[in-house]
Amino acid sequence: MRFIVLATFLLIASLGSLSAQNIEGGLLLGNTQYFGDLNPKARFNAPRWHAQALIKYNVDDRFVLRGNMTFGRLYYSDKLSGDAFNARRNLSFRTNILEVSGGLEFNFLEFSMSKKSYRFSPYLFIGLGFTYFNPQAELGGEWYDLQPLGTEGQNDISYSNVKPYKLVTPILPTGFGFKYNLSRKINVGIEYVHRIAFTDYLDDVGGVYPSPLSLPDGGSGVAAALSDRSGEVGEPIGDEGFQRATSSKRDAYLMGGFWLTYLLSYEKCPKISRLP
Repeated sequence: MRFIVLATFLLIASLGSLSAQNIEGGLLLGNTQYFGDLNPKARFNAPRWHAQALIKYNVDDRFVLRGNMTFGRLYYSDKLSGDAFNARRNLSFRTNILEVSGGLEFNFLEFSMSKKSYRFSPYLFIGLGFTYFNPQAELGGEWYDLQPLGTEGQNDISYSNVKPYKLVTPILPTGFGFKYNLSRKINVGIEYVHRIAFTDYLDDVGGVYPSPLSLPDGGSGVAAALSDRSGEVGEPIGDEGFQRATSSKRDAYLMGGFWLTYLLSYEKCPKISRLP
């Protein structure tokens, strides 16, 4: 969390050091969709919400520097995946996410808030950021943080040789959108940006089933119950060393929504003085 706060401060400071002209501030509201081991077929069937605070600096008619702070939620269940193995595995998770990111927008068409002939443009976005996450699962009506439980044996490194995963991960956002200038001060748009996370544990799933000896309270505690939930729907499949994850790819999530920004300041044309 300290790292995210520092990254936010540096991002705001870097934009603030630019000319105060042509800076927009605004808000984006929309949905998120998780992709990963619980959703290997990339289905769009468990959307959750998110909100972003935006700040943009219009370098010229083509390029825009941009910073985002995002709060939202991801969720998925093996029951939604449509995959036979996932249905037997029977895992699920949810996590709040706090993201700080920045990047560059490229307008395909010239875009200007002061020229009526340049009032709209599709655009591409590419950036870099960091996301804080904390996967949880429900058991008996209570939600448990999964990372401290070490559901793949992370709490006993000497036995499992698996280190605990960190709750802050770099992300690589790439996407596209469309913007329209409503007035000299207001822009609106719609966009979809895909975030690749540099972790396979947004969902707490990334390896193999552990030995009960590497779990807190052995095979009778909460960690064991949330590590292997296959017994809730059929014969247990969580033998030690059996594959728990379904993909070696990093987890990801998609954010899409509508945004509105307001021009905080703009560059005025200098007045031409009259000759005496």
